[in-house]
Amino acid sequence: MDNNRFLHCDYLCTDTVPNMNDVRRLKDGRLFTVGQIGKMNQGGKYGSSPSGQFLFGRVSEDEGKSWSFSFIRQLPETTALTIVGDFLIDRDGRIHIFFLHIYSMDPGFRDSKAYHGDITYARLDDADGNGMIYKKIDALDRYTGSMNCVLQLASGRIIAPFSTISHAAGSAFVSSVVYSDDGGDTWLASNDVSVVSNESNIESGAVEPIVVEAKDGVLVMIIRTVLNCFYYSVSYDEGATWTQAKPTRIPSSNAPGGVLRMEDGRIVLTWNDVLGHPMHGVRYSFARQCLHAAMSDDGMKTLKGARIIMRKRADDPDNLLNCYPFVTSASTKEVFVRPFSVQDREGTMWVQPQAHLIRLNPDDLTAEEMENSFGEWITDCEVTENGILMKPTVSGVAYACVNFPYASEGTIRLTTGGALPEGTRILLADSYLDRATFLPENRNGGYAEYLKDIYASLAPEAAGEWTITWNKDSLTLTSGEKSRTVSLDKWGRGFNHLSVLFEGEDAELNITGFSMRGTGGMETGIEY
Repeated sequence: MDNNRFLHCDYLCTDTVPNMNDVRRLKDGRLFTVGQIGKMNQGGKYGSSPSGQFLFGRVSEDEGKSWSFSFIRQLPETTALTIVGDFLIDRDGRIHIFFLHIYSMDPGFRDSKAYHGDITYARLDDADGNGMIYKKIDALDRYTGSMNCVLQLASGRIIAPFSTISHAAGSAFVSSVVYSDDGGDTWLASNDVSVVSNESNIESGAVEPIVVEAKDGVLVMIIRTVLNCFYYSVSYDEGATWTQAKPTRIPSSNAPGGVLRMEDGRIVLTWNDVLGHPMHGVRYSFARQCLHAAMSDDGMKTLKGARIIMRKRADDPDNLLNCYPFVTSASTKEVFVRPFSVQDREGTMWVQPQAHLIRLNPDDLTAEEMENSFGEWITDCEVTENGILMKPTVSGVAYACVNFPYASEGTIRLTTGGALPEGTRILLADSYLDRATFLPENRNGGYAEYLKDIYASLAPEAAGEWTITWNKDSLTLTSGEKSRTVSLDKWGRGFNHLSVLFEGEDAELNITGFSMRGTGGMETGIEY
């Protein structure tokens, strides 16, 4: 396994998504996950064979490096595709599993009226699969296509967030939760939370929510949207009712996140802090090339770090997806993250996404400085221990990007060598921008107009020493004994990505030094 796709974490194993959901710890210390064997998509219909569908459990006795089966049970279901969404091990050791129960869908992702399904649920007494019950959750009888979070509150209430298609809401998807106060015997549904995006795509609206107890008595729902950031909603009554959704200041493409409140109260958020190519239309981004993680120690008001933990590698396609992170507790100080990859250089496809299990210490995300670390740069150019030799590789564009600890105020020093290629630009952003964003075929019309607002651009005078400083008001580049300052009045936030790019078949540039120092976290805009 080529593990250089993972940064700031420990890689444990890779499997397929049907074999490895998220990973949770049993009372005896072993790790546990669930999977399923089910129907295949045949033109958007799921009533065909095989009629038998199975749920199975797996356990690990070596902290997730290897797995064995603990049980397999046939589900009493023959007419619809039944997919494990997420699961929870409650304080009594019982296992609660939620299923996406799908009768039909539009394989072209256009017609919302073609989507039919509901939510089913199983409860097991233990990891051996004993005492299984299986039933439909009548509290929320609508199609859902994904689920990324389940949690149990201090009161014992179990909360499962979903997004479902509701034609009455004026948008394709709305977000809500189902909750139970009696261990899963009965379920109730909250109000719907909607997001108006004025998009006709089936994945618009309020999609794939995750929920975290930001502080005692306050739940925050973080919602995927097509509006280039997460939205959020708040509940003050343990999830029974939710406030109107508002935008956060957390950049995000059209992709979901994962979140966990640790035992000490710190919160870990994982998500695609990515914008740009590939685009749907000219208004929103479907980019998922890199997966990030950040830590909050103030109840989601501020995020620290925002570091890449799973990245695009050389020779990965430009439409690579590293996404759908589940986050669960590994210990009092660490978390497990289980994302998956699709369309990578190994050729994985949506019919069989690759699930990866990694272990992360949030303390490793919160440094306020960085030195060289050229192995972390994302580029197709030549990378050595001594730096990066930049040459145009695709469509005449040379591109190199590095993620550094998020800072609202900071200083970066770059050392470069050679003759400065004409048109060299330095880009600073608070999201990852893939090189494909800047290829000539992606610069036309509304696409280019959209891109100008997601980064700040600087032009160095000459190769040599480049010093970049910024605060909330301005950004200054000093190179070739000249300084240029750019106003950040309309930016109002910090940075955590730097890119260098230029064009020209015979042009090249050496980056031989990089250092960064900065302070201040990402202000999320979440209020409660």
